[in-house]
Formats: sequence, C-alpha cells, structure tokens
Amino acid sequence: MSTSWLIPCLALALALALALTACASTPPQQQGGGASASRGVQLNNRGHALAGQGQHAEAVALYREALPMLPADGASAANRAAAFNNLGASLATLGALAEAQQAFSEALQIRERLFGALAAPTLLSRHNLGVVLGRRGQAQPACEQALQAWRGRVQTLGAGHPDTQASRASVQSLAGCALA
Repeated sequence: MSTSWLIPCLALALALALALTACASTPPQQQGGGASASRGVQLNNRGHALAGQGQHAEAVALYREALPMLPADGASAANRAAAFNNLGASLATLGALAEAQQAFSEALQIRERLFGALAAPTLLSRHNLGVVLGRRGQAQPACEQALQAWRGRVQTLGAGHPDTQASRASVQSLAGCALA
C-alpha cells in the first residue's frame, strides 16, 4: 500500500500550525484597520483553533467571515494572507481542492508583495499551493511550486529545517519532479 500521500498531508498539517504563528505575531491593537480588523483577527484565530480540533467546516465559516474585515492593504494585509492560508488548509482537508488552490494563491500573492519571495510565510503558501496542485493532478504546476518552495526554504531556512524537509518530501512525491 502506497503512503506517498502521507508526507504532503503531514506537510499541510504543519503549514496550518505555522499559519497561526504568522497571524498572531502582531497584537490586534497594533494591526491597524480598527475594530473590524481586530475582529477579523479574532475570527481567524478562532477558526485556527477549531481547525486544530478537526472542525474544519466550522473553521472555514469563521475564515470566510474574517476575510472581509481584513483589508488587502495596510497593516492588516499580513493577517488577510494568514486567513487565506488557513482557509486553504481547511478547505484542502475537506477535499475542496479548487477552492483551497484559490485561497493559497491569494495568500501567496499577498505575501510575495508584503514580504518578498524568500520570506518564510511566502514559502509556506507556495508549498501549500504546490501540495494542492499535486492533489488536483496538476503535475507540472505542482512541481514548479514545490521546487520553488524547496529551493527558497533551503536558502532561507537551511537544508535541515523541518519545513525544508517537508518541501523536499513534497517534491519527491510528485511523479516526474526531481530535486535540482
């Protein structure tokens, strides 16, 4: 019995855990966007807690409620990206892969703009996007995203970092995709 699906799923679980760290790194009173943005952060954090308990459908509802409260620009943009990343992780867990792909793409776009291509949160969203593309059978784009995430993590975090190893495993799980 093949267990090649296990590594990407474990990587996605790790990504979900790391997303909260990125979201919670700035206290709500410093995030800008007023009370609405603060409420959006709270909803995102509650969603993340529910997702950690396996209540992904409930988490998705909270992430969707949070996103309109988190502006795409300004101090709350990083929290918006985290909410999209969290949404993608829960949607992927529920098997809503097309929606997960869209959410990870949104998170990646925001994070690249805010932090640059080699920042850990950007690489997290890129990794997650690659995993979902692979699960959707889109081998070539999955390989491209997975390789970029792996190379970036090697450069930024080092070859031995657990996130780098998760990206390496993701690349290796994709047929026709080779570490280079």
